[in-house]
Amino acid sequence: YTLNEIPEWLCIHFNQPYWPLDTGSGEIGFTLAPVSLPSAGNYTVRFTLANMGNRQLVREVVVNLTITYPQPEITSVEPAEWNNLDSITLTAQGDNFLDGTKLYLDETEQVISSMNRTSIRTEIAAGLSAGIKNLVVEGPGGQQATITVTVLEPTYTVQGYKTATVIPQGGSDSIIFGIRSENRFTGTAYFEVETSPPDWQVNMDTQI
Repeated sequence: YTLNEIPEWLCIHFNQPYWPLDTGSGEIGFTLAPVSLPSAGNYTVRFTLANMGNRQLVREVVVNLTITYPQPEITSVEPAEWNNLDSITLTAQGDNFLDGTKLYLDETEQVISSMNRTSIRTEIAAGLSAGIKNLVVEGPGGQQATITVTVLEPTYTVQGYKTATVIPQGGSDSIIFGIRSENRFTGTAYFEVETSPPDWQVNMDTQI
């Protein structure tokens, strides 16, 4: 046989390199095996079988291959929400996580720490920017599955217990605000008066 065309990622092995025709008709079997992960698409293998007694008697064999990959699926992610003060292990559950799969958090590719067909895991360092982000699993064929996760950051909320007041001329009043730490905020909150009537005198604690 003579190989005329074969994709570089493919290996062909003939189970029997020849068949003695004096024993009658027979079969020459062959095996196709990938040596690397191919892209999805259509490929062609061509080889020629020749009569060793008469090289003019040849037959070209054409094998058409179509490579496809299943659509990856994400059914859940743990944790789906975390504080950016923490380093975490992020685990997505689903199906069709195959060799060659890639994992992205928004546009940033993540290092996969472990993976099998139904689970994929990566380590996320502390300090990630807060917000809703897309966790994307991209299969070797380019198909993608997406699920959203939420990254929290330390913050605080302010509540005004009295938002309006009537002050007589020459009088005064106090307006009390409440402040509450959220997501393990431990810093300092600063306040300032942005606008007030020109004849008003406003005093306030600017730091809590």
